[in-house]
Amino acid sequence: MRQTAHLHLSRESQLTNLKQVGRITTLASIQEVDILAPWVNARVVVRPIDSELQATATTISLEYLRESEKTQIMIFVDGLPFSPRYSSTSQGKDILLALLENPILVSASNSFKAIPERKFSVSEDSTLERSKWVYIFQREYATVDPAVVEFVGTDEATTCVGLVIRNRRNGMTSVAHMDSPKIVEMGLSQMLSQLVDGLDTEFDVHIIGGFEEVSLQHAKASTESEAQAEFGDHSFPLCTKIVQTLWAREEKFHIRTICVLGHNTRRDSNGNAYPLFNGFVVNS
Repeated sequence: MRQTAHLHLSRESQLTNLKQVGRITTLASIQEVDILAPWVNARVVVRPIDSELQATATTISLEYLRESEKTQIMIFVDGLPFSPRYSSTSQGKDILLALLENPILVSASNSFKAIPERKFSVSEDSTLERSKWVYIFQREYATVDPAVVEFVGTDEATTCVGLVIRNRRNGMTSVAHMDSPKIVEMGLSQMLSQLVDGLDTEFDVHIIGGFEEVSLQHAKASTESEAQAEFGDHSFPLCTKIVQTLWAREEKFHIRTICVLGHNTRRDSNGNAYPLFNGFVVNS
């Protein structure tokens, strides 16, 4: 029996959109899974994102800095420090809206969506092939070594958002399927705990998923709390929390792709909104 994944492949960002996919691998969705590769001295770790892991998972502290204390901007676009122009307080909503309107990131999102589709298949009988594919379920993340894993991806996301963080120096990559703002801080700390290899570590970041249930034009005129109340626990507050958490950290993040909300929305003839992509695959 063969399982087929239909993918978009990005040569530049090594990121792929996943339109339809079966279960790429049969990793457990609840317990931690370590895949030990006998031919290399490395491993893949897949864990659920949950506050209960605090006692068992290696984490690093996350400290938010008041605006007056934050002396350096740690989010970069096209190699340059990024600062939102909407508000001097740099709330999460302002950062998100500014990123969504940034011409470089808009172009990157359009290029990402225009990539031709490629098809891959994985044989159930091929242990070697299957060991190089990792599937992430909702509220899980995986940190992979490119020497061990070839593809890591997730699917079945509607209002959920996928987050990819790649260590620029060694290629180690962490991918998460986030479904609520409540897990973002813990999830990001867990991801980075396995990626940081020095004080000057820099990361490429890709944020993909969610869709625009209500026009963001209204969100611009609303306070962050009003936007949270209107959109509920869905795509907008989740995306807001992700960029706000990145902004508050001390690591350097280079935003390469932000295909979320309006950039990831299509509407039918009745005006109903749907996500363009429900998943993606990273070519590690």
